[in-house]
This record gives sequence, C-alpha cells and structure tokens, in this order.
Amino acid sequence: MVLLPKRRRLLIQIAIGLVLLADLVLLGVNWRLRLAPQTAGEQVLLLRREQELMTLDLRRAEGIRRDLPAVQRQCDEFFQKDLRPSDGGYSAILADIGTIAHDSGLNIESTRFKQQEIPKHGVAEVSIALNMEGPYPSLVTFIGSLERSNNFYLLDSLGLDTTTNGILHLTLQIRTYFRS
Repeated sequence: MVLLPKRRRLLIQIAIGLVLLADLVLLGVNWRLRLAPQTAGEQVLLLRREQELMTLDLRRAEGIRRDLPAVQRQCDEFFQKDLRPSDGGYSAILADIGTIAHDSGLNIESTRFKQQEIPKHGVAEVSIALNMEGPYPSLVTFIGSLERSNNFYLLDSLGLDTTTNGILHLTLQIRTYFRS
C-alpha cells in the first residue's frame, strides 16, 4: 500500500466529495423531471384537475357564506337559551348539581368554583371542582343526568377512587359559562 502525502490525499477526498455531491444533484433533477408532466396533454389534465379543486373550494366557501346568518342565529339562541346570566348563576348551578347528586344517590363532600372572565366573547367561564361519594350506579346516573341537564356543562376530568367500605369517591372537574 502506497501512502500519499497529506495534501494529495485531502485533494482526492475533496474531489470524491464533489463527485458525490454532483451525483446527488443529478439524482434530484432526475426525480423532479419524473414528477413533472412530460407532454402538453398531461399538463392540460393537471391544470384541469387544479381548476376542479378550486371550483369545489369556491362552492364550499359560497355555502359557508350563505349559511353564516343561520349559524349566527343558532349561536345567539344558544347564548340566550343555554347560558345563564351571571346574576344568580352560582346559586342556580349549585342547586342544579345538588339536585342531580341527591336524585342520583350521591353525597357531595365539597364544591369549589373558579371564575375567569372572557370579555371579548361576553361570557365568564366557571370551573367547578366536585368531590362526591356513592355507589357506582349512582355515579353513572349522575353523569347521565348532568348531560341531560337544562344547564350547559362540559366535563373536563373525572377521577375515581375506592374507600374502605366499597363506596367510590368521585372527583369531577366541570365547566359552565355565564352570560356577562
């Protein structure tokens, strides 16, 4: 084996690197040429497909614009019908949850409220942390009744734990909103 001087070896390594780089560039160009339409007919088909997609997008946008007033009315109805006004909202929510828990056979151990104003949308978000105890069927009944309540609730999290006497301990995080 013949040892080459360091400088000559470095020049050979650079030359090999440049050849490899040129190969990669040519590979990329070849790949792009394969993806590009080869004939005028293929280009026409590609342009027609793009036109069809744009036409479909335009129809969807026109449909959204046409349906927007109805969606706005539905949002306004939801806002007025399903969100309680902030005056007296806490007592109504507390009474509703208490009634649902009592009818389900659960004991509420603690209830904590945390309110956050969302002035841009005219609502206040109220997070409610509940700790309850009761048998499993009562928990299922409670959650089902919460979903069917006339008040608007979002269930964020639910935690279950057993106690020594076989009763379940339920921790719930729910949210509701009040109109400002």
